[in-house]
Amino acid sequence: MKLIVYIRVSKDYQTERSNGLESQLEQCKIFAEKLGMPIHEVFKDEGISGAIHFQNRPGLNDAISCLKKGDILLVARRDRLARGEPLAFIEYAIKNRKAKLASAADEGTNGSQDDPTAYMMRAMTDVFSEFERKLIGWRTKNALQAKIARGERCGHIPYGYRVAADGIHLEENPEEQEIINQIKEMRSRKYPISVRKIAKRLNEQGILNRNKKWDHNTVYNRVKKVA
Repeated sequence: MKLIVYIRVSKDYQTERSNGLESQLEQCKIFAEKLGMPIHEVFKDEGISGAIHFQNRPGLNDAISCLKKGDILLVARRDRLARGEPLAFIEYAIKNRKAKLASAADEGTNGSQDDPTAYMMRAMTDVFSEFERKLIGWRTKNALQAKIARGERCGHIPYGYRVAADGIHLEENPEEQEIINQIKEMRSRKYPISVRKIAKRLNEQGILNRNKKWDHNTVYNRVKKVA
């Protein structure tokens, strides 16, 4: 019987600073000492979301692949495996190899898998973990929308705009606004010019889309909000 450890941090590392790879590994080492078992091997995924299928996560895929009957896959917390629906697939894969999942935080994984209380604990842990994930996403979305409403830069700079002198707000880019107006004019004629022909015309005139050639998709995106 082997003890296999899996640790993970997602792309949004800032939200998991207190639960980074080293911290997770330390939690697993303490738990392994309590079990009186040496850690056979440690697998990790860094910068990978828990929402991604385990077969597309090299570390977790390798960890599950090396499990044999009676082995234990140990994580610091269940949400290091996944959050939401992917967790069910991972647990099935572990069970299919006749191995067991254990959490250093317990979370209903360290007793009998058939114990109703342990089942309730696992289910509650998963629900709160998913709630936390959605709450973070909701707060992030609201924060971004607030920045946009204030006219502040937020990620990608929309075509037709540029960062103002204060380095925070956006202002119209006269050159790009002129190109947008040209596209709008060609699309609003009695007999509108197709977006493919507009892209070809702009490219032939040497008018680039931020150092790239135009195609029908980028032309369409510039005018899709025009009635």
